Amino acid sequence: MENIVPVRPFTPPPESDRTLIFPKFKPLPTENVDLELGAGTGMFAINYAANNPGRNLIAIERTASKYGKFRNQLQKTSLDNLWAVHGDATHWVPKCIKNGSVEKCFILYPNPYPKKKQANLRWQNMPFLHVLKQKMTPDGELTFASNLEWLALEAKDMLTQFWGFSLIDEKKTVSR
Repeated sequence: MENIVPVRPFTPPPESDRTLIFPKFKPLPTENVDLELGAGTGMFAINYAANNPGRNLIAIERTASKYGKFRNQLQKTSLDNLWAVHGDATHWVPKCIKNGSVEKCFILYPNPYPKKKQANLRWQNMPFLHVLKQKMTPDGELTFASNLEWLALEAKDMLTQFWGFSLIDEKKTVSR
């Protein structure tokens, strides 16, 4: 008899004790929730929150140095609709975000993990996308942006053909 390995549903590891949320004691929003995965130093998050005061943005960054810069920049603002989270989104989102609550999700210029053996590390190839879809509202929007054409094409194919997202808009810009 062959050894068959059963496919298990995605179960995130327990949340790390290192997960930090800034501001620390402000409860997370449950309405008008937007999510940024891989917030980096927070430039998009701060601008988005400032320009969309009726929206609540939770921006997650895993890298300590980038999160530190993000938090420092956020402390200089008076934004009350932005939460900076230092943690791994694939662990944090399943535990802390309510199903059907995310209206907009942003994955902007992610690490491309260009080597073939790293393909499983790209957002569009992760089992986490199943969880993300559950967290989104039925009419929720996912914005994926990359300056690498091969990555954008791969993401478009995976997000539409495998994960079942509908393509609403596709833009190709050329910088000079």
